[in-house]
Amino acid sequence: MNNFSQNDVEYLLTPEAIRNSTQKIFDLSQNGKTNFKLNIDKLEACSEYVLEVIKENYPALDIPFHSRWGHFHVGSIDRESKLNEMISDKDPMEQARTKLDLAIVSVLLDAGAGKEWKYKEAGTMFNRSEGLAVASFHMFVDGDFSSCENYFQADVEGLKKLNANKLKAGFQISDENPLIGVEGRVKLLNKLGETIAKNKEVFPQGRPGSIIDYLYNKHGKNFTVKDILSAILLGLGPIWPGRISAGDINLGDVWHYPQFGEEVNVDSVICFHKLSQWLTYSLVGPMLEAGLKVEGAEKL
Repeated sequence: MNNFSQNDVEYLLTPEAIRNSTQKIFDLSQNGKTNFKLNIDKLEACSEYVLEVIKENYPALDIPFHSRWGHFHVGSIDRESKLNEMISDKDPMEQARTKLDLAIVSVLLDAGAGKEWKYKEAGTMFNRSEGLAVASFHMFVDGDFSSCENYFQADVEGLKKLNANKLKAGFQISDENPLIGVEGRVKLLNKLGETIAKNKEVFPQGRPGSIIDYLYNKHGKNFTVKDILSAILLGLGPIWPGRISAGDINLGDVWHYPQFGEEVNVDSVICFHKLSQWLTYSLVGPMLEAGLKVEGAEKL
């Protein structure tokens, strides 16, 4: 029996809950009570190494977000600029919706590719997350997630009607080029379409990218990255199968940890929201380009 109050639910969908709950795992690990083995003496050396890598790659410390958009530049090809040209006639908010549609669908399709699968683009092979990004980019601009003549969008009907054959064609899947989890990816995007259709408050235009309109209507032109994360967790929560729920709210990437109690409650669960945080970072750039002010990325 799950026992969560409304305040518990609101708390579990925050970065603070992630830090607080995982801190408890860290504390247990320090005392040798988990499967982790910690060597804290190595922490300073590890930190120094990370700083060296950062300074080597970003000497001006202009570090980009860890987001999907980096994958769209793989192979030194600026696919984002090509998309910008395709949608240059649209107003800034519609351009942002388009890019958010792409980012959300692309991130949700990225569930690991296996060792064998590759995507071929103009004679160059890409695999793993980079390959999945390039494949989803081309499916998007080809209109495979749209149900109307506006190719550059994902919408309810386009997502609900996506099937395995279309995904296999778009991702160049064959017996010689297998991709794991095709049916699961299709079902996830089908569920995304169903969820968007039912939640017109968070997705007022029937598109994943119209989450920007929800944020604008709620907060105006200025809001925080934490606000984006909260919107994603509330808006996309229903798409995840087999997770802990509080009433009709799916808590997402939250898991019961029996060492903290047999009853499933706010004190016995651990929060991660890993994919949702990556997705959040992937939405910030297009929002900034639309003229919105988004702050507080360090809070994630």
